[in-house]
Amino acid sequence: MIGKTPNYNEGELFRTILKDFIDMNHELTLLADRIDWRYFEKAFASSTPIPAVWLFGKMAEESLVVSDTIVQGNNTTFPTDVRLCKKVIDGCSRIVHTENLSQRQTYTKISRELLRTTYNSEHPKRHRKAVAAMRNLRTIAGRQMRELERVMTKELRKTYEEEISVYNRVLSQTPHSKDKVYSIHKPQTASGNRKLPEPPAYDRGGRGVKAVVGVRVITPGKPNKSDTAYDRKKKRYPFRRRAGFEPVFGHLKKDYHMQDNFLSGRESASINAMLAATGWNLKKTMKYLAKKNAKTLFVLLQILFKGPQYKLQTA
Repeated sequence: MIGKTPNYNEGELFRTILKDFIDMNHELTLLADRIDWRYFEKAFASSTPIPAVWLFGKMAEESLVVSDTIVQGNNTTFPTDVRLCKKVIDGCSRIVHTENLSQRQTYTKISRELLRTTYNSEHPKRHRKAVAAMRNLRTIAGRQMRELERVMTKELRKTYEEEISVYNRVLSQTPHSKDKVYSIHKPQTASGNRKLPEPPAYDRGGRGVKAVVGVRVITPGKPNKSDTAYDRKKKRYPFRRRAGFEPVFGHLKKDYHMQDNFLSGRESASINAMLAATGWNLKKTMKYLAKKNAKTLFVLLQILFKGPQYKLQTA
């Protein structure tokens, strides 16, 4: 039996240990040790729902919604139905292996080869084999599901009720079905709360659509000859506002990780966007406080730690 490798506390060539470049006697490090973090954990772990956004003043009376489209990546790949059938087969095998149930055949190797055959199905030389492989994958997935339901007990059916219902939805859906399942670990990817703002202001990418489900869509265009200077300015105002926060969305997606959603659940996309926006607002608040109250904060730190009286250098 091989024992544990002794810890020699040796540093790595391309990775620096955190304690090597943090000054443990720094004022902020000492302040972090004196903060009661358990108090904040209890305060923020309250079961009472906290409103995510509060609007005040003119923002609370806003009648025009300025919208933008942001796609948060999920684990969905094309062709969706074929890959989901492969995941159903693997999921059935996993449940059988976990619960020590009997299974006539796992189809692991066969399903892998069939899935590989479905690639590039639009090619004339591969189309016929690809269609046949798609049909065989769906047949095998249905066979595995029926066998799994036969060998499972009532207790196991209750345990895996939600997972099995997702598998059945995958096997029953067609390419033109509504509310399809695009991801087994996120079955709510295609669904969600569809609120209808009135009216949204779109960029030029939304041209050609004047209304969506009864909601009027405003797109920039040429002014009418009869429009006055005030009318032209009023029509241009929503799109100037939209152009103002386009860079903000770019920073949120690239620097604050809003482009990729690694959370799970029905509200995961909203939570991910809200966390990114919270980080953006906190950074703006920190810059504002550092600019306005830098001298006050510096004096408070000196009083708290009773350290040497440094002079604050201002630019």
